[in-house]
Amino acid sequence: MLNFRQIEIFRAIMIAKTVSGAAKLLNVSQPGLSRMLRYMEDRLGYSLFDRSSGRLVATQEALVLFEEIQHIYRGIEDLDQIARRLAKGEDQVLRIGASPSLGHLIVPGILKQLIHDHPGLNVHFEILSRPQIPHYLLSERGDYALTVFDIDHPGITSVRIGSGRMVCAVPVGHELADREHISIRDLAEERLIAFRNESPHGQIIQRIYHEAGIVPEFATYVRYAATALAFAENDIGIALIDDFTAARAHAGKVRILDLEEQASVPVYLSRATEGPRSVISEAFNTLTLATFAQMNRH
Repeated sequence: MLNFRQIEIFRAIMIAKTVSGAAKLLNVSQPGLSRMLRYMEDRLGYSLFDRSSGRLVATQEALVLFEEIQHIYRGIEDLDQIARRLAKGEDQVLRIGASPSLGHLIVPGILKQLIHDHPGLNVHFEILSRPQIPHYLLSERGDYALTVFDIDHPGITSVRIGSGRMVCAVPVGHELADREHISIRDLAEERLIAFRNESPHGQIIQRIYHEAGIVPEFATYVRYAATALAFAENDIGIALIDDFTAARAHAGKVRILDLEEQASVPVYLSRATEGPRSVISEAFNTLTLATFAQMNRH
């Protein structure tokens, strides 16, 4: 029966104890406020104030109504605080998935800055394989996925935001380790660590060899670039890996050589096309784009 403006007027009169005081609180004219008060009482069908003594005295009905209104205002104040915290990224959860090559170094660096900017942020982070990501995003388990492959699904927006490159990890004691760069032709007689052809790294390596007109011979197969690097560090063989993974190499165990056959490693940022957005997920998006823009300038 009362709209929010009328509730606001009634509350101001209860707090100020007089119509003139309420008019000052609301920055309106006193006559207008008096007319509104009479209109409210007519609509309610009972008096809110006893005027017989020459001053406003709240009726029992007004006291009950005021108590309920105070509950409403306390809820509004709580809501306002929640809105302010959300705007600052506080009390929020960010769910991020990544392929292993990006998840061990690049994503932690981005999240470090984001947590610094939003101290109340809670982060849920997962390393994911290619088949896991569509369900991860479409079920709203994750806000974004950062990968070295695109996600071909009608419900997912996958945007290429940058790239890395393939390099060669050679054990420190190997005769090729003193070079600055190397060709795959130099690896013909070497024990090589490779990936399955259907994997992102495997597809890139197959393309390198195909363009060079060479049929590769691999001795060891692994699933992740981090594993290939660990094998090279333990002198199990030479590995072709992405430079994101190579950045974690132990300098005392392996040398990272530039590969003469230049091959880029794409980086994609994916999200559910129709999924909900939040201030913090958009902040992650902006920071990630800026990070790769800066990386690709160097």
